[in-house]
Amino acid sequence: MIVPRYYEDLDFLHEHTMPPRAYYIPASRRMEDLVEHREASDRVQMLNGMWKFRYFESIYDVRDAFYESGYDTSDFDEIPVPGVWQMAGYDTHQYTNFRYPFPFDPPYVPQDIPCGAYVHTFSYAKDEKAPKVYLNFEGGYWYGLDGSWVAASKKIIMYYLDPRNFLDDTYIFMFENLSYNPSVHNINGVKAILSDTFMSGNYTCPDTKQTYSYAQTFMDAAKKSGVSPYHLASRCRNEQGVNGAPQSLGTVPGYENYFNFFDIQAYATSTMTAAQMGCKYAMTTNPTYLLPWTNQYKSIVGGSIFVGTGYISKEQDTLYLQKFDVVDGGNGLYYHQYMTCVFGQANEAVSLKNAYSSSVLNSAMEFKIPVYQNMPEQRCAKPTSSGDNNNYLKSFSVSGTTISPTFNKFTTTYTATVDSNVSSAVINAQTLGNYATVSGTGKVNLSVGENSFNIVCTAASGATRTYTIKITRK
Repeated sequence: MIVPRYYEDLDFLHEHTMPPRAYYIPASRRMEDLVEHREASDRVQMLNGMWKFRYFESIYDVRDAFYESGYDTSDFDEIPVPGVWQMAGYDTHQYTNFRYPFPFDPPYVPQDIPCGAYVHTFSYAKDEKAPKVYLNFEGGYWYGLDGSWVAASKKIIMYYLDPRNFLDDTYIFMFENLSYNPSVHNINGVKAILSDTFMSGNYTCPDTKQTYSYAQTFMDAAKKSGVSPYHLASRCRNEQGVNGAPQSLGTVPGYENYFNFFDIQAYATSTMTAAQMGCKYAMTTNPTYLLPWTNQYKSIVGGSIFVGTGYISKEQDTLYLQKFDVVDGGNGLYYHQYMTCVFGQANEAVSLKNAYSSSVLNSAMEFKIPVYQNMPEQRCAKPTSSGDNNNYLKSFSVSGTTISPTFNKFTTTYTATVDSNVSSAVINAQTLGNYATVSGTGKVNLSVGENSFNIVCTAASGATRTYTIKITRK
């Protein structure tokens, strides 16, 4: 998951938005019925139309930074905006009178609520006569503009970047070497992972009529892809379930005897299920990945090569290194990250461990734990927080005078003027966050001329924001 859970924090009603104001439509000349026909204004650029769109069963399934400039959206669907998903074939309709379709436990909501990712590219020609430009979404959206998103604090990045914070028997799996190591990985370990699933025995390829064992297939896949067979087997187990899914059983209607064990390119559209899309990809031709996948062997081995090409072959062979690109595997440093969520590798480490049987956990395993130069002597501590990084002020004023501009929590610099006979003033400020603190307020002495004062708002996490007021005494 890459989106901050602001929707479960009652202190965050909005972020990076302008303050409320009266509704109006700008125009360079007088126009009748402007509100009803706002698109006629030369100061309005409508973004309605067909947008790139991908549907997810849950916001926790959104793992790629789709909003970044240059992200490939060629396999996204298109959907009219404004519009309703359900009318375009996504999700299902819910007709509710008074009973909630999900448990009432505010502010928490279930994880399986659908999510949509929208991408739209547009151009804007700057007008010198109208220098201020506002992006207006008339609905509830989180959006990124030119690749920007809500940034993690420096302290929380330091915490998750410091390997010493995760050397326990669960989180250490973020350092497990996902590359194939024949001295560590063996067929018995694979069999243990597959023991209680539909992949515990043998299968017969529908096209070649050859019979293989699933365990040996994953070992072959590891040798050809360079990826740990334990990781490959666990990943397929998680993707297909213990009983198998249509795309791994070759039973997707209209795509019989096509297979996609890793669910590559498997996502739902307005006209096709995720399984159908996955098998549609399995029908394509690409010798590198052994496509088309007309049998189980080609799907598992070819899919493993696909998995290994993106990260494992780039030396990003641990969950940690897939999050923090601190090795140069021939593609540079720092930008090639699998997940943008700062704690994504920690969450996936838990899932990875849970997929392993006790016999695998008791066998030899290899972990790659990075050691940095000039590391601090002590571990980087996790910022103490009651749940938010809210370091904004709710109100800000100077008694006996008016500040300029009018207070806006996003504006951090203000001025005020007092008469020559005023030798002191009282600075007032109130935090927006329930757990934040503020310093620099109270009575201050004023010299003749300009006096500058800093008011620091500190969030529960320790993140600070400084507001400056310059008071001029005549």
